[in-house]
Amino acid sequence: MVEGILPAEESTVSDILSTATPDSIHAIQPRSGPVVARNQALPPIILGNDLAETIGASVGDSVMVISPQGEMSPFGTIPKYVRFRLAGVFHSGFYQYDAQMGFLRPGRCANPLRRA
Repeated sequence: MVEGILPAEESTVSDILSTATPDSIHAIQPRSGPVVARNQALPPIILGNDLAETIGASVGDSVMVISPQGEMSPFGTIPKYVRFRLAGVFHSGFYQYDAQMGFLRPGRCANPLRRA
């Protein structure tokens, strides 16, 4: 499950991101203006530690998120694929979160899986 969050607001209701590095939290802060750096070309995502280990991803790697609710075509539903840059990992201590959760920047541009 992937959710868009505002890190400053998330810290007021839970401490799930307290084990993530400050750089990864900064990476998913809402941005205004164009992205210039080449390594910032892909939108950032933070994954649970167990999920990152399961897929063999480390910080800086490109990860692909697949939405089963994709586009309709004459051949049926085609899943939508979107690449993200793994900005960091978190370890909450709860296996369900660490093995199944991801957080990304909020907003329309941050959720390319949602149909516009």
